[in-house]
Amino acid sequence: MTKGPIVSSLLLAAAVVATPGRAEERRTEASLHLGYTGSSGIDSDEVAPSGQAPTFVEVRPKSSFSWGLDVGYFVTDRIQVAALATSQKSQLQYTVGETFKQRGEGLDVQNFMGTAAYHTGDLDSLLRFYALAGLGVTRYGEVSFEGTGGQLAQTSGRTRFATTWGLGVKGYEHERFGWKLGLRWTPTNLGETSDEWACAPFLPLACSVTGTNTHYAQQYEVAAAFIVRF
Repeated sequence: MTKGPIVSSLLLAAAVVATPGRAEERRTEASLHLGYTGSSGIDSDEVAPSGQAPTFVEVRPKSSFSWGLDVGYFVTDRIQVAALATSQKSQLQYTVGETFKQRGEGLDVQNFMGTAAYHTGDLDSLLRFYALAGLGVTRYGEVSFEGTGGQLAQTSGRTRFATTWGLGVKGYEHERFGWKLGLRWTPTNLGETSDEWACAPFLPLACSVTGTNTHYAQQYEVAAAFIVRF
């Protein structure tokens, strides 16, 4: 019996065991995000309370600190599917005509998304770039503020369909831990909520909105994250 095949087999087995990241692949990641979200809302020149002449109204969430969590699984070495939840503590800012400006306190803007991301490199790469896309909802909380006539005005909480899009980079100096830097854009179609927001400062007066410049509110998030792999 020759020793050649035995030695070759032992060398092959040793190489497999020594290959980093392949003996125990860590395909699941959990991340904690901390960042800042710039926000935009809606505006219209065609808001008419109680049959009065149309006036300009702008409504937008205030840009502010945000945080979030996501859990993802690599279905292949480069494709990751994940569940994402984020929260932005904000205020709803109103401008009506040239004289009225007000902030509604207590607005929470929350995203709940399912995402898919494409990554460069392999599971054991130290640095990976990624691009993601997702579908889900944006939740806007209730807001109370003082209206144009000094009366208490309020918007109701609303949940609306949204998409999310992002780019970023991940680093893994340790097999179990890593970091992430990312940019994410979330446009949300407000639908009839845009009319409710535009008319809120005039309640309880009747109000009509004959057009808005856009029905989309935008969130632009810049965030860093700590990653745990298992």
